[in-house]
Amino acid sequence: MVRQKNVCVIGAGVAGLVTAKIFKTRGHQVTIVERSGDLGGVWEPSRCYPELQTQSPKDLYRYTDKPMPTSYPEWPKASEVHAYLTDYARDHALVPTIRFNSTVIGMTRRQEKPGWTLEIEDRALQLSREDFDFVAVCTGQFNEPRTIDVPGAAEFKAAGGTILHSSEHTDAAPLKGKHVVVLGGSKSATDIAVNAVSAGAQQVTLVYLDPVWRIPYFIGGLLNFKRILYVRAQEEMYRSWDLGLASRLGHALAKPLVWAHWRSLECLLKLQFGLKSCDMVPEGPIEDSINCAVPIATPGFYPMVADGWIKALRGTLQRYGVNSITTTDRCRHGDPCHRFQYRRAISAGTRTQKADRA
Repeated sequence: MVRQKNVCVIGAGVAGLVTAKIFKTRGHQVTIVERSGDLGGVWEPSRCYPELQTQSPKDLYRYTDKPMPTSYPEWPKASEVHAYLTDYARDHALVPTIRFNSTVIGMTRRQEKPGWTLEIEDRALQLSREDFDFVAVCTGQFNEPRTIDVPGAAEFKAAGGTILHSSEHTDAAPLKGKHVVVLGGSKSATDIAVNAVSAGAQQVTLVYLDPVWRIPYFIGGLLNFKRILYVRAQEEMYRSWDLGLASRLGHALAKPLVWAHWRSLECLLKLQFGLKSCDMVPEGPIEDSINCAVPIATPGFYPMVADGWIKALRGTLQRYGVNSITTTDRCRHGDPCHRFQYRRAISAGTRTQKADRA
C-alpha cells in the first residue's frame, strides 16, 4: 500500500489540474497553489483577448477521461475551454484544494527528511513556510508574457498612448477610433489585428519579422485541416531516427511524391489566402514549418490585408515618440531599409514563446 504523501501542485492550468487529479485519486493529500484568482492558466478569463479560440480541434484538445460537450464547436472559444476546465476541477473535487491568489516565491529541499519547504505569499502579502513531501511544478511554458524594452515608451504613454501585452488586452471597446499597432506575427497578433478592425479601429498596422506558413481551419474552404495534417500518412513523410534498410528505401522512393505533396499544399495556400497579393509569401518550404509548429490562420486576416483594412509591414519596432511610433522595415535580405511613422496608437504586443496557446 502506498503511503499517503502531502503533495503541492504549483499552477491550476491544464497540466496542474490533471496532475492534482491523479495524485488525489491515488490517495494523496493535494494542495494546488495558483497565483491568479481563477483556474485555467492561459485560459483564465483575465488573460484572454477577445474572440480567442483554440487552434486544435476539441476532440484533440481535451482530457482523455472527459470529452468536451457536444454543443461545443470544433474549435472552442476561450470561455468554453475555461468552463470545461472548471467542470473538470469540480468533477474531481479539486476546487477546494486550490489556494488562489497565492504565489510560491521560494523552494528549498528539507534537510531532516525527503521533501521541500515552500515559501508562499498570499494576496495580503503574508508569507508562510510550508512543508511538502512532493512538489509538481505545473506553471507551463506559456505562463509569462514576453515584452520588449523600446526607447521612448515613457514619453509615449505620458502623451496618452497605451502599450499593452496581448495578455492584458481583454476588451476591444477601447480600440474604437484609435490607431492600433500590433507587434508580432503569431496567431495572437493576427487575431488581435482582425479584432481591432471589427472593433472599429481607425487604422490597424501589423509589424512582423517574417511571413510564415499558416493553415486555414478548412483547406480549400472545404476540408478540415486535421484530415490532412493529423494523420499517419503525414507523420510518415518525415524520417525518424534509426530507420531500417527497408524504411530508408521506402523514403527514397517516395521522396518525389512527398515533395509534390508539399508543393501542392503551398500552391493551394497561396491561392486560398492570396499570399502574393498580400506580399506575404514565406521564404522557406512549408514542411520545415509543419515539422515544428504551424499557426492556424485567423479567419479574415488575409482578406483584410489585401483590402487595406490591415497594413502589414515587415520590420521591427525601433522606438516610441511623443505621439508616434517608428518602425524599421526589413528588406528581403533582412537589412533595415526604411522607417515609418505612425500617430498615437495602442500597441497590443503578442504572446510569444511564453504565452501562446494550443
